Amino acid sequence: MSELSEFEVQNFAATVALRDADVPCTADIGATDQELEEDREGTRDLFTKIAAEGVGFSCYGPDHKRYGRSEVIKAVKYVCEEWGKRYPSGPRIGVGNLSH
Repeated sequence: MSELSEFEVQNFAATVALRDADVPCTADIGATDQELEEDREGTRDLFTKIAAEGVGFSCYGPDHKRYGRSEVIKAVKYVCEEWGKRYPSGPRIGVGNLSH
């Protein structure tokens, strides 16, 4: 195995330092601080809240962790509905934290 050049060593060290740094994103994405906070909390329209229970599923865990992107919620509900149709008297799917 060949040795790393000085440039490769410095580049690697800089990459690790950036990876490990707790640096917030400062890019202007056209959102206010309030909107960004709402995004993190799952309270803007960007996120949809799944019902506590539905066909083939029931949720567990904190209420505020039942938010996800609408396409994710639709996909989870679809899978659970198909499960419920195939196994109407079978076990239900447990849906946990969708917010991360």
